Amino acid sequence: MLVVQELRLNGVFHWTQAGIKLLTTIVATSAVVSLAVAAATFVARQSDPNISIAAGLGTNDNNVFAHRYHGKKIKTITDLQPVFHVKDKSALIQVVDRRTPDYVPIQGNYSTSTDYYSAYVRYVISPKSKFHHQVLPGGVLRLTWNQKRARQIRVPVVVYGNTQVILNGEMLAHKELRPSIISTPMVHGKRGANHIDLSYQPKMMTVISIWWSVLAWVIVGLSTIKYCLFNRQIKRG
Repeated sequence: MLVVQELRLNGVFHWTQAGIKLLTTIVATSAVVSLAVAAATFVARQSDPNISIAAGLGTNDNNVFAHRYHGKKIKTITDLQPVFHVKDKSALIQVVDRRTPDYVPIQGNYSTSTDYYSAYVRYVISPKSKFHHQVLPGGVLRLTWNQKRARQIRVPVVVYGNTQVILNGEMLAHKELRPSIISTPMVHGKRGANHIDLSYQPKMMTVISIWWSVLAWVIVGLSTIKYCLFNRQIKRG
């Protein structure tokens, strides 16, 4: 309405004040009706037992991987409704996974013929329930699990170029990890309890750049204070 009023005052058109108010009322009413229709459509879709989880969440089937909830396989959006109403809000991310490995470091060159989404399900989503995840002080990711016998096992975590991997207190070299196509490591677990710690160690040049940036801001701050004090002395003089 303010825009229309401004155009009228500038002589762009010659509508009356009543005409401007009528136009504004029509536009506002249309917006409200459009919003109500969209909301009604959304509610109807969420209540339709024939709507899939992906469609109900506004995505495609390739992005969603559903587990079980209270022993029942989640197949439709109505199956997911009870999860929205439980006290433990983490239940939702335990029942439905988004299988979108967009930032996973792949091994070799990218190939359009390789199904990285299925690889993410195979190496991360499916086995993760057998591992316990913790975040330790300093941003260290720890996974713990138990094995009935000593053997090779692939751990559902992703190893980047500067990731440090410590298995049961022993540092592992990247050449020992035999990474999968999406860089999940293979390690030799012992019988009984195992744990693996992952942390990220930035390159020395990155550390130097960060501290150089901090130093530069300190210099700018001191220079600004010095400049202000100098100008104040000039004004007093």
